[in-house]
Amino acid sequence: MDRRSWLWRRKSTDKSSAETETSASSASERFTDEQDTARSSPKSTQSPEILSKELEDDSDVKVKVLSERLSSAVQDIRAKDDLVKQHSKVAEVAVLGWEKAEKEIASLKTQLSAAASKNTALEDRLIHLDSALKECVRQLRRTKEEQDQTVQDALAKQARQWGSEKTELELHVVELTARLEAKSERSVASDGDSGCSRQAAALEKENSALKAQLRAKTEELELRTIEKELNRRAAETASKQQLESIRKVTKLEAECRRLQAAARRPSFNAELQRTPSSVCTESVTDCQSDCSDSCVSALITELDQCKNDKGNASTRSSSLATMDIGVMDDFLEMEKLASANSAPSKGEAEDPSAQLVKLEEKAKKLAAEKADREKALHEAQRETRSFRHRAMVAEEKSAELQRQLNLANGEKHTLLAETEAAEAKRRELAGKLELAHAEIKSLLDKERILEERVESEKTLTLTDWNSQLSTKDMEALGAEKERAERSVRDVTI
Repeated sequence: MDRRSWLWRRKSTDKSSAETETSASSASERFTDEQDTARSSPKSTQSPEILSKELEDDSDVKVKVLSERLSSAVQDIRAKDDLVKQHSKVAEVAVLGWEKAEKEIASLKTQLSAAASKNTALEDRLIHLDSALKECVRQLRRTKEEQDQTVQDALAKQARQWGSEKTELELHVVELTARLEAKSERSVASDGDSGCSRQAAALEKENSALKAQLRAKTEELELRTIEKELNRRAAETASKQQLESIRKVTKLEAECRRLQAAARRPSFNAELQRTPSSVCTESVTDCQSDCSDSCVSALITELDQCKNDKGNASTRSSSLATMDIGVMDDFLEMEKLASANSAPSKGEAEDPSAQLVKLEEKAKKLAAEKADREKALHEAQRETRSFRHRAMVAEEKSAELQRQLNLANGEKHTLLAETEAAEAKRRELAGKLELAHAEIKSLLDKERILEERVESEKTLTLTDWNSQLSTKDMEALGAEKERAERSVRDVTI
């Protein structure tokens, strides 16, 4: 900047010196012209004194004129110096503005490059986020397909398993129905008319109860403790009845042996005819009363327990009640037989061994029926346990499937949340990218405006410099011409 101002000052000083030289040369040329004209005028014929006076007057006038011209030239030089200074100041201001504009252009270019780099980075990040979003969507779709496939496989497997269990249960129901029908037929063939109807009704009830039990296996699982208690009590009652019956049978056998020994004596025929029948009747009535008491007490306890239990337990108690009712019917028949033996008729002469055989057959029959009932009861308990186990396995499988479904739903919700977050981030980056584009556009507009302004200032400064240089060149050429003419005139003089 100092170099440029020095150049402007140097040019202004050269211009002022050239102007002074041109003014002086013009004045000298004029003086020589006047001298020539004076010499060539006709006054040259005059006397030398007059000529000297005229020359002095002319010289004074010329000096005054030259002094005035010199003062005017000095004023012109000063005015031109002021103008040159103003032009130099304007040029300095223009140079400063130009440099400032160049700096602004450089800063705008740096901002533009930074914005472009930021734009490229944002575009790269946007591409990366788009790829990540696509990957998340693909993973979500794949996870959803896998989850649907897993659920369908599990449902199909569970349906097949339930179908197989259903067929097994139906087959088991058919088998139980056939067994119950066969058992009812056997009981109908063995029992009398009154016992037949009751046992058939009991068997029908038991059949319906078993069907209801198979349909409502979940309810039966809740009553396992009650069933265990009932089974335990039934087993205790059966064992007590068996022991009591064995005790009574041994007592009857001992009484029969005693009666047979007494019947061999011939001296006590009349007494022996009355005594065996009465003793046998008493023993039979005792056995019947004991057995009936035990059966009645067992029946009462079972009925009380059944009142406190629920629907499925009533089926078991009804089966036990029917068994006890059958036992009571058998003992009623034994009472009838004993009463018939005790009546004074031809039956008094019957053999006590035949009665004992009948009683033993009846006891064996009761024991066989009891064993069958216990076997059916144990079979039903085993089936109940198997049903309970299957139900527990099915519940565990359903719980596992529910847990897997919950996990899959949780993963699905997580992926959806991540997808929404990525979408929101992508929208935010798109907004930032649009803002960056708008900012870049505004910066480009500013740069274009500044470039136009700089170009206009450059053209203005160049025109000013060209005009100034042209005027200076013209003045310099005029001064050189005047010098050359003056030198020629001096040489000629």
